Amino acid sequence: MNKFVYIILFSSIVCLLSACGSDKEEMSRFSGDDDAVWVNLDINVSLTDVMYSGVTRAEGDGYENAVNGYELMSTLRIIVVRPDNTVEENRFISFRDVLQHYGDERFKVRGRETKRVYLFANENSSIDVQSEDGAWLNLKEELEQIKKGGTFPADKFGKLMIKLDEGKQLAVNPHYLPMNECHTVEVGETDQKADLFIIRAAVKYSFYVKNESSRDKTVTGYAVHDMARQAYLLPRGVRYRNAEGSDGTIYKEIEAFEVPETEYYTYRFTANYSLPRGKEVTLSPSCYFLEGKHVYEGEGGADEKKNYSVSLGVDGAELKGFLENVPQLPRNTHVKVYITIKDTSMDWKVDVRPYTEITLDPGFGL
Repeated sequence: MNKFVYIILFSSIVCLLSACGSDKEEMSRFSGDDDAVWVNLDINVSLTDVMYSGVTRAEGDGYENAVNGYELMSTLRIIVVRPDNTVEENRFISFRDVLQHYGDERFKVRGRETKRVYLFANENSSIDVQSEDGAWLNLKEELEQIKKGGTFPADKFGKLMIKLDEGKQLAVNPHYLPMNECHTVEVGETDQKADLFIIRAAVKYSFYVKNESSRDKTVTGYAVHDMARQAYLLPRGVRYRNAEGSDGTIYKEIEAFEVPETEYYTYRFTANYSLPRGKEVTLSPSCYFLEGKHVYEGEGGADEKKNYSVSLGVDGAELKGFLENVPQLPRNTHVKVYITIKDTSMDWKVDVRPYTEITLDPGFGL
């Protein structure tokens, strides 16, 4: 039985910037505190193209759009922080319509120093957030408590974690997917623009099943194995590198990321799809989980080709396939599982594509 899998990554881009570690204060590259200079900093925020270097891309590097508005930005919070952790601005923006790109948002900031810019989209999402000491927090309330001129709680936010109960997924509709990032921005003595990206704090799975057997089939559900119970709220220890697609497009690839110690679980979805021979079906809805680094320790010992797997229920039997091209699952990843049922086997195939950027009118702020 041949086993393959299709994987599609959510997208993001970095422009002239690097992501900052949320648990470590960035030191300014500009010395001295005399003769303060005030400049305008215009910030653009996009969901654009990011790939994960641990998987294989599809031939042609084609594009796909976000499939629903719950994967886009409904609200956006931008927090600008000075090198000494003083909050220069904490601005919340609500949109009339969901966006994939927003800008220009102007901030008057002190020049000649390196800022940290924290981005939080969809802070009203239904995620459960927990502090290092185990206390449950309301993310929106925590963000609203950060005041201009106050101290940004960098250490606290760097250790906040999203939690999922056993057998659960991240809820969407009517909620939006949580998104966030932290960047360092070097601000000089003149007005400037910063093009930033934000990524979804989620891994998405979708299933597509085709019946090429000689008999009608019934699909009774699917299972996604080894999903993480918790992940950091902000991307942690993320390292990117440039990579060129076959069409010449430059992507950012995720080379490394950090996850907390966690338990893993299996998510099951029960269905009843009639699948006549020669037909195909999309199993709905898609499901959303947390990033993770599960390590297979089953029969035969460690094998990164077996770190992640899924199962499909067909005519009452559950058939399992390993996602051989998925050694790790970073956030912002869309795993598309294409399964072909044959008389004596099932084929599982793999594809990697970024979502295309959609630039929309930035004048939607309320």
